[in-house]
Amino acid sequence: MIFMRKIRVTHKDGDMQGITLMYLINKYLKINRELWDKEGMVLNRYYKAILTRTIKASDKIVDKFKKNINYNAEKEILKVLDEVFVACEHKENGDNLELLRTMFLVIMMLGTINFHKKKMIGVVLKSMITDVFNVFEDFKTMWLKEIDDSVVRLEEAGAC
Repeated sequence: MIFMRKIRVTHKDGDMQGITLMYLINKYLKINRELWDKEGMVLNRYYKAILTRTIKASDKIVDKFKKNINYNAEKEILKVLDEVFVACEHKENGDNLELLRTMFLVIMMLGTINFHKKKMIGVVLKSMITDVFNVFEDFKTMWLKEIDDSVVRLEEAGAC
């Protein structure tokens, strides 16, 4: 009688990158949410709810995979994304500029995860990431249409 052993693969590079990017997305969504909560900042209740649900969905990923997060990668990732953000030449300053920056980072990182999702082997991780995408889609659409379309302009220019 032959016994089949179930081999469990923990993660490969695509999964590790996805987990780290989800941690960063979660972090910058929380910063973005805090900025909206400041006095004088107004965000439609519907979009605040979407932002909150997206944070909760990404919290689940961060909690489940926290031992696999590469906290050292943040500096490298932000260095590259901030260079691209500066090239967009936004005219805003203060909290408005930080709102644009945090959402720019989130949208760019979500695009990166979506592009590399095929290389991931963790079915649960893929499913959880898809949940974050689905929840965030309306907010992203509104953001790109009504607030800042710099990501779209970069894609059209072939910079992304």
